[in-house]
Amino acid sequence: MQPPVAFVGRHCRREGTTVYADKGYDSKENRQHLKEHQLLDGIMRKAHRNRPLTEAQTKRNRYLSKTRYVVEQSFGTLHRKFRYARAAYFGLLKVSAQSHLKAMCLNLLKAANRLSAPVCA
Repeated sequence: MQPPVAFVGRHCRREGTTVYADKGYDSKENRQHLKEHQLLDGIMRKAHRNRPLTEAQTKRNRYLSKTRYVVEQSFGTLHRKFRYARAAYFGLLKVSAQSHLKAMCLNLLKAANRLSAPVCA
């Protein structure tokens, strides 16, 4: 069976691309898969029983979470505002079109919010 990180899209498989993932993907197999495909490891580390994270691992997780937060916030908005929990269509072309249209809606919402935001003095 392939590791979960093996399903990273083709557009992300350029050498040197960082793959960000949460603690659920923290495994030797996933890190090895990233190394084999020359992708950078952005997987957060997970503490195990009687083996807490080191200070360096905690700092690394904090650093990664700053990047992941922006992405997760966008996914949350897509889910809340546009009911985007799963694809409504079958077929890669239709699902891709739906994803792109939802992303466009999200960008329009962000632009509208920025335009209507009061100017801080």
